[in-house]
Amino acid sequence: MHDLSTLTVPYWTRYFDVGNRIWLGVFISENGHDHKSKTWLPYFGLFLGLLITSLLAIYLFIALLRGKQIHTLEHQLDDSELLLTNQRTALNKQSQLSEIFKSESVEKTRFLHALAHDLRQPLSTLGLYLAQVHFDKNDKNKRIFDKTKLTLKSLNHMFESMLEMTRHEAGTIRSEKMDIDLRILFQSLQE
Repeated sequence: MHDLSTLTVPYWTRYFDVGNRIWLGVFISENGHDHKSKTWLPYFGLFLGLLITSLLAIYLFIALLRGKQIHTLEHQLDDSELLLTNQRTALNKQSQLSEIFKSESVEKTRFLHALAHDLRQPLSTLGLYLAQVHFDKNDKNKRIFDKTKLTLKSLNHMFESMLEMTRHEAGTIRSEKMDIDLRILFQSLQE
């Protein structure tokens, strides 16, 4: 055991109670300097380490958030690309259907136009035959002639309407708004 009174450098002591014994710890300053002159150094190191660790933790947290945002944006981009692809496919199908519809509409218009034209010729012939019957002065033939002439006029009007409709669908004529007298329309229906 050393005699502490012979020490010329500053020191401090501390008692430790371990088990059933008491121990004396003696702490001597390094190089004989005062122990208070460098006591702040470990605290500064601890503070600096804590600061760096905190900054790294914040950086990692921000990087984690950015990673999640990038992941979310990638999923949104994939969903948008899929939606865009589906819309393009639907647009292509719609365009194909539109072309088919236009083609079929043109064919229908041609068919109706040819049909109306072909049916008009026999009606004209029928009108000529009726004109010949008209010269016969028989009353029975006259009544049949008048009814047939009215029916022929009605059929001719229907075919004219059908021809006009096919011309309108083909775009060869334009429709115009006009006022009509409903009494005349209902009179023709009554007859």
